[in-house]
Amino acid sequence: MIIRHAEKPTQAIAGVKQKGEKNSHHLTVKGWQRAGALAHFFAPGHAQSSESLIVPPQFLFASAPSHSADDECKSHRPEATIKPLAEKLGLKINMTFNRGQESAVASAAQACKGPVLIAWQHDSIYEIAKVIPGGDIAPQHWPENRFDIVFVFTLRSSQNGYSFDQVPQCLLAGDTPDVF
Repeated sequence: MIIRHAEKPTQAIAGVKQKGEKNSHHLTVKGWQRAGALAHFFAPGHAQSSESLIVPPQFLFASAPSHSADDECKSHRPEATIKPLAEKLGLKINMTFNRGQESAVASAAQACKGPVLIAWQHDSIYEIAKVIPGGDIAPQHWPENRFDIVFVFTLRSSQNGYSFDQVPQCLLAGDTPDVF
């Protein structure tokens, strides 16, 4: 499963760290709301339908913050988006991959023995998807204003690639049931 990090700052809406300090490399208040809601979405605490495409992950990946020449940290949004889920499930977030290493994170995820969730920057998600057998049918462009979709890759029983689906989250006001 792959998600885009939660809502990011705009010129009109500031980003904030977890304790409330303004920071342009973190989530907005709505992004933090989504992060909390995603913890319940992926790990509801009760049995899910066997037909559900969303299952609790056993492995979590997020792109690591990059550092500029002056060593100023960049986006922490992918990690922050799945941190409440990691805490709920008692999992560590694998942040050994940076943006630009999409092929490597896709390969690492496929090597895991169990469900995986990757949180990444929207403009690079297709670079992960296309490495997954069958993932080349995923949309190549993730809309700038969409934070509410899960790309789900389900291993086919024949072990010959993955099927692909989009699952709308429908967690917050403004989320839509439409896929793209």
